[in-house]
Formats: sequence, structure tokens, C-alpha cells
Amino acid sequence: MSNFWKINKQHQGVEAKTDWQYRLYYDDDGKVVKYSTDNEPGKYIVISKSDYAQGRYDVRVKNGQIEHLNKITQYRKLIPSNQGIETAVDDVTIVTQGQHWEMKYYD
Repeated sequence: MSNFWKINKQHQGVEAKTDWQYRLYYDDDGKVVKYSTDNEPGKYIVISKSDYAQGRYDVRVKNGQIEHLNKITQYRKLIPSNQGIETAVDDVTIVTQGQHWEMKYYD
């Protein structure tokens, strides 16, 4: 009998983790920072498996709940930023090196 079969008989197996806690981490403005199942520092709320699977970054956290932004009726504006999409300085429709832009929403 080879070593493989001896080890295989001794191996008890590992049970898969089934009690995942799906978390949405957000910043002080309620913007999504990341989705994770790990216990990491920062503000977070526990969300459903379907919300976690969607992984949407166009939502906000308000009063401990996910708020889906109504893009049609909500006021919004592109503002210069250190993060976000980088475009040409004089034309935001051209994605290239230049200026970073971020969408700001107003209630």
C-alpha cells in the first residue's frame, strides 16, 4: 500500500464554512468602499447574499440601510477628485491621462 492511501485513510476532511457574513464597507459620506466577507476595520453593514453578489458601487448607506440612488430625479455633478475615472482635462468624454473625476450626488 502506498503512502497516499495511508494518508487518505487518516484524513478526516474539512467542512466548508456555510455561515458567511456579507458586509458592505462604507466611508463617512455613505459611499461604498468595498464588499467583503472578512472581518476588517472600518464602518460596515451586514447585507444579504443577493446584494453582495450584485456588488453595486452606485448605492449609498444611509441610516444603516442601502439606498439605491434614483439617477433620473437626483441632482448630480462631476467634480475633480484624486480618485475615480481619469479623463482628458479639457474633454471628459476621452478616457486618458489628465484629470480624475468623481460623481457627486445632491439630495
